[in-house]
Amino acid sequence: HHSFPTRSRSGLVPNLSLVFLDSIANRSPHPFPLLTCLQTAARTQLPRAAVLFGWLRRGNSSASENVQSGASRKGVPVRSAEDIARHLIALASVASEPPPITHLQVQKLLYYARGWSLALHETPLFAGTFEAWTHGPAVRELYARFKAFGSTPIPAAEGHVDETLSANERALVSWVWRRYGRFTAAALREMTHREAPWRDARGALSSDAPSNAPIS
Repeated sequence: HHSFPTRSRSGLVPNLSLVFLDSIANRSPHPFPLLTCLQTAARTQLPRAAVLFGWLRRGNSSASENVQSGASRKGVPVRSAEDIARHLIALASVASEPPPITHLQVQKLLYYARGWSLALHETPLFAGTFEAWTHGPAVRELYARFKAFGSTPIPAAEGHVDETLSANERALVSWVWRRYGRFTAAALREMTHREAPWRDARGALSSDAPSNAPIS
């Protein structure tokens, strides 16, 4: 079991375990969105989860600037969305029965990886801005890198392990892959569509209208 230490400040709990989050996810309807897990955690008196839950509900926070810029701890390299995307592709390729992973899935896995990184480490994991596209949150720069694959699986050769990840970060990304990688692109798309950040960024736009509004 991986346990993720956190700084204890402002009354935040000193430790928030992915084992506990697993137990929340296992009791949630299938599939389970990030917001549902954090809402349950907040009700169970886990302040750090409550903080991120509030951020997701509001769509804005004092941490918004850091999230958009990808600001990170001193001495930790600022990674790109592509770095983590290629790490996820590498994780998929080494599975005993490698599942196909598409560009749309990668975008959504990145979205959840950032959310959980904020919840557990108070850092966004990678630089870049998610925009509220028709098919859910997406990083424009990553789209440019992988759009040639369309809806077909991304070849394993496109994967690359990010050696700059700390042990905690590596475990977190692996956890996100295990929990969310089993869902289809369509299921992940619908999960993000049910959550406040994507809906709030799009405002009154119809679900099929184009948008490049940032998800803050």
